[in-house]
Amino acid sequence: MINHFAHSKGTDQSEWEPLHKHLCDVAERAQQFAHKFEAGDWGKTLGLWHDLGKYSLEFQDYLAKSNNADVHKSETIGRVDHSTAGAIHAKKVFETNPTIGKALAFCIAGHHAGLANAIAVGPPSPLFERLSKAINDFSSAPADLLPGPNLAFRASLKQTFIDHWTKVNRGEDASRNAKIGSFSWAFFVRMLFSTLVDADFLATESFMSPADAKQRPSDKPTATTLLECLDEEIQRLSHRLPGPIHSIRQEILSACNSAATHKPGLFSLTVPTGGGKTIASLSFALRHMVANPSHHFDRVIFAIPFTSIIEQTAGVYKKIFRSLSEDVVLECHSNVEPKNETDLSRLASQNFDFPIVVTTNVQLFESLFSNRTSRCRKLHNLTNSVIILDEAQTLPIELLQPTLLAIRELVKHYGCSVVLCTATQPSLSYRDEFPIGLKRPQEIVPEGMDLYGRMGRVKVSYVGDMTIESLVSDLSRQNRFLCIQNTRPNATETYKLLQASVGGKGLFLLSTFMCPKHRSQVFREIRRRLESNETCRVVSTQLIEAGVDVDFPIVYRAICGLDSIAQAAGRCNREGKLDSGDVRVFRLPQPPPPGILRSTAETTQGLLEQFSDNLIAPEAIEAYFRMHYWRNKSLWDSRKIMEMHVDANKGHIEFADIAKAYQIIRDTSLRVLIPYGKTGKRLLERVRHADPIALPLTRMERKEVDRYSISLFENLVLPAIGRDFEYAYEGQYILLLNPSLYDEHVGFDVKKIGYNDPGSLVV
Repeated sequence: MINHFAHSKGTDQSEWEPLHKHLCDVAERAQQFAHKFEAGDWGKTLGLWHDLGKYSLEFQDYLAKSNNADVHKSETIGRVDHSTAGAIHAKKVFETNPTIGKALAFCIAGHHAGLANAIAVGPPSPLFERLSKAINDFSSAPADLLPGPNLAFRASLKQTFIDHWTKVNRGEDASRNAKIGSFSWAFFVRMLFSTLVDADFLATESFMSPADAKQRPSDKPTATTLLECLDEEIQRLSHRLPGPIHSIRQEILSACNSAATHKPGLFSLTVPTGGGKTIASLSFALRHMVANPSHHFDRVIFAIPFTSIIEQTAGVYKKIFRSLSEDVVLECHSNVEPKNETDLSRLASQNFDFPIVVTTNVQLFESLFSNRTSRCRKLHNLTNSVIILDEAQTLPIELLQPTLLAIRELVKHYGCSVVLCTATQPSLSYRDEFPIGLKRPQEIVPEGMDLYGRMGRVKVSYVGDMTIESLVSDLSRQNRFLCIQNTRPNATETYKLLQASVGGKGLFLLSTFMCPKHRSQVFREIRRRLESNETCRVVSTQLIEAGVDVDFPIVYRAICGLDSIAQAAGRCNREGKLDSGDVRVFRLPQPPPPGILRSTAETTQGLLEQFSDNLIAPEAIEAYFRMHYWRNKSLWDSRKIMEMHVDANKGHIEFADIAKAYQIIRDTSLRVLIPYGKTGKRLLERVRHADPIALPLTRMERKEVDRYSISLFENLVLPAIGRDFEYAYEGQYILLLNPSLYDEHVGFDVKKIGYNDPGSLVV
């Protein structure tokens, strides 16, 4: 009798992992994961069938010859295909229910390479051709792994699918958009895929890397324990000297606590900037979990637009839970400080298996539409979560329809409570002119609190046309201000003219042409100067305006969308220490770059006369969203993602193309390592001389590289390769060799490289 193995380790086959054990381990884990959305039998089936191809003589021979081989490599380098067999088996077992068979087949076929396009119209996709090809014989697989004739099992899978499909197509949703059913089926397939790939990774890790597996916690602090820590922190904060803003924040917190007893569902938290959403939303989430014990909530997930706010928010939460011995808060984004990353958080970032996750909108939503195993692993752990979407109005309009449908799926079918946090009008709610909006979100803050009137800490005025020179003349008379420009070149020019006018002391520039480490250091100095009431003049791109906790007496804002102006106003008189802060909106001779910045600015321009008394009044914001957001139907899915959900009944979904199209940031730029400071210079030399095989970079070094890198457009970098830039580490990294191009005050100075098209350099 032939012994069949899943993984080899060493030369002694007694140390290898039996294939049957691996399949059962994966099946058990996937069943547990999928059970959370009532699809446990689906997960179990995927686990049992995913590696049926390893029962072939060809694979076992390969494994015997490839000592210490990682089976995942055997798939990616194409030596032995062990995934297609299980996919074909699934398709064959469910010949009479092909939609079910294809759902299983797609997941199994892609459990290493990712979900592929599944189209059989016109030229069949490679996936459908693959499901028709000849495969190696796997008939030696035990009968208990091939439950094809088991009618009860087949009925179970069919009933799960029918129940899901019935919910999706009930009522007006299906008539409103015929693609919604296909969208929901594709979402379901990704969730199933997530259970398989995470279960497979974890089971493989337990055999191949037991040290890592042991670091994953089996017990996590309960929501009750976390809530006790939070209440202690709230109690400490309440001892501060009361003021009008603090009192309003307490009312908002009380409203969140009261609303937390509601049943799981969709909520909105509409609070002006400075209203204390960071603490209040966490209080709602934890109390909501405790108040609904039968729902079995697992975690709280905060999705935030910008990494600068993530670092700030995660820092607040880590401080709250510092008394717990366990790691509680996972800060998950590309620019995490290496010193803040532990072995446990490194592992948890793979699948979000932490009590509290703070991440980006990009990470969350792009994962929901991804086809890659690494990104999809976390999806099943979104089930039964309280998801807080901070600054929800920042979701890109060109992805609005699929994004809102994804939120609906999470609430309707995957046990999530989603909170739409916004400082402006709840722009994502359904209305006649906005039929793709989310229906019936429960507003957490009751009507009648008049938050916008009572927290009216600023006066927003339009000061008209200005040149950068006249703007600088005005700014030069102020000792403490924030000036926000629409483009990096405008921000840099403003900074340099100010530097010539008032000197560099207490003057700062912030833009994405500064590496994250550089920006973090500047932020710290800005906050220190503000707290000590020193001179603090700041010029920035819009990266500062959403959620960054700074407080200036006066803010200048280049004309833009009213929602962005409201965000900028949130950096003015934030703590209410002045009778009124001053926000001045100006317009430069050169309009904002074409695209979203220009169109939103033009919308605002059309509202200036009507709302000149208060540009950020709720009525003004509603009028703005009506003009720019709700009526622009052609933009709601301009990437044509819904069209790629061709026909779920036939299993025709363009999974790979959807993942490619759904990019919140369509980045065609190149990452460049900057020799900033001693650490940046050391890293650059390390990368320059590293050998990927003989002396590879460590994970910690790779994380450090992210902190010292910026994104530059290809047309800036490629013509200067060999002069100012250099490829390194077998082309994986680009290094800045000319340190004169990076200034300690402005970051990368585009003018020094001779580039003269500043209008396209937005952000």
